[in-house]
Amino acid sequence: MGSISELRKMNLIKLVKTLCGSKNFPNVGIMLERVAASKPHSADVERLISARNLLKSPLSSNMNIETENLSLYINYNMPLLYGWDPRDTVYHSMYKKNMESLKE
Repeated sequence: MGSISELRKMNLIKLVKTLCGSKNFPNVGIMLERVAASKPHSADVERLISARNLLKSPLSSNMNIETENLSLYINYNMPLLYGWDPRDTVYHSMYKKNMESLKE
């Protein structure tokens, strides 16, 4: 990968291909896919922006970016607890313990 000045001179298609293929920017492709899939005024985008604004208040302005990203990921991608049925998890855990005891 070249210098910043070389990247600035590239056309958009070449720049995207260069960044997506770089080891230094492993998440560029995923980010571009998400941006391309989102609608400009979709409820998902509005919900995520709202969650970010609630998260980044003056009291929590010193939160590091990694913690903020993880919190937003959980907020956006994980199901609500009241809709979660623990039976599948319990069955899976019991099955796994059963299989481990059979191996011994």
